[in-house]
Amino acid sequence: MRRLVPALLSLSLWACDPGAKCPQCPEATPADCPKAKTKVVASGPAPAVDNGDIKLTFAAPKSARLKRFEAQLSGSKLFGKVVDGINETIALPRDGAVLVSECGRIDAYYDPKAPGVVVCYELAEHFESLFKGKASGAELERMVTGAVFFAFLHELGHALVDQLQLPITGKEEDAVDQLASVILIESGSGIEMALDGGRAFLLNDAKGYSGNEFWSEHSFEKQRYYAIVCMAYGAAPKKRGALTKGRGALPQERARSCPAEYKRIKTSWQTLLAEHAKTG
Repeated sequence: MRRLVPALLSLSLWACDPGAKCPQCPEATPADCPKAKTKVVASGPAPAVDNGDIKLTFAAPKSARLKRFEAQLSGSKLFGKVVDGINETIALPRDGAVLVSECGRIDAYYDPKAPGVVVCYELAEHFESLFKGKASGAELERMVTGAVFFAFLHELGHALVDQLQLPITGKEEDAVDQLASVILIESGSGIEMALDGGRAFLLNDAKGYSGNEFWSEHSFEKQRYYAIVCMAYGAAPKKRGALTKGRGALPQERARSCPAEYKRIKTSWQTLLAEHAKTG
């Protein structure tokens, strides 16, 4: 696993392979084992002060049709790993919450007054409807979970920008898309979740544009898709040449700049988060 400061950006989403041999999974082979974590050292003259933690809650939905999404998302353990990773590595100025619940609408958002992130089961249902023509069974479930998880990391990015008062130039929506992508790409095992988030944007893209799309704080969804693909390709161009071929491929003229672009984005988030890292 690649090393980043703070460790949040190299959060392990690795699952124990029963066929391997290592301390974390007694039955695993060394090649399947995650590397040991290193201590996080805050930059600057003094360590960041930690006054808060994030609490994760999966609320039982009232609608019977949404209950399977509660089981699917809570059973993945991904949300808990990220929340634990933040609580262990980032010094937050106050408590926050992550609530996964029924909302009565398709949504995921950050509320700075609460403060907290809300992810709606209806969003998972919406992603399932988008992906149904592309996959089925376990593959469909994986894609839905990946897209929801990307949306969660996006909103978590808003929470960090707000709570830590991070300086962001350009669109904040683009910046937190980048953070979500970097976390997933750097985890190694999360690359497909980043791409699932991008695929959802592509499938959800409007066929035509009206005035509100032009003044929206969000980039066009096709732009968001290609930005994610560019980061995924730029992180390992020799391994991910397939992203430049076929339907929805990254054009070669954009692909050429992606390695430098990804390196710049990753370094920027490292710099922004480093002074808020816990010591010890």
